[in-house]
Amino acid sequence: GVAVLNGGTTTTTTTSSDGGGVDSDALFQVSIAREVASIRDSAKKGQWQQALASLRSIEEHFDTRNKRANHSQQATMTHPSVHVYTAVMGACQKARRWSHTLSIFERMEDKHVELDTPAYTLVIG
Repeated sequence: GVAVLNGGTTTTTTTSSDGGGVDSDALFQVSIAREVASIRDSAKKGQWQQALASLRSIEEHFDTRNKRANHSQQATMTHPSVHVYTAVMGACQKARRWSHTLSIFERMEDKHVELDTPAYTLVIG
């Protein structure tokens, strides 16, 4: 089974060997999309701590998934997207938590996340 983050809780899904069952990749993407929406909502409300907690949760989920994945899957899904990180950076910047914004940027570099213009803008903003 694959652990899927769902509203802050962890559930396990399985896919049967005959192709039936639950598509864990689709559930994984949906759960990450929900977390990103939660991060953006937290940013709008000035809840930067919640945004950071959601990022940690997403990163832990990716770490668990990567440990379970075979080599070919790791090449395509090793870390959250740049959009997840920039959403959290935006929350921290809005709250004037510059050290957290920079720390997230450094984590992106450490994880080899492909940086984009919004990420650079947030860190220098």
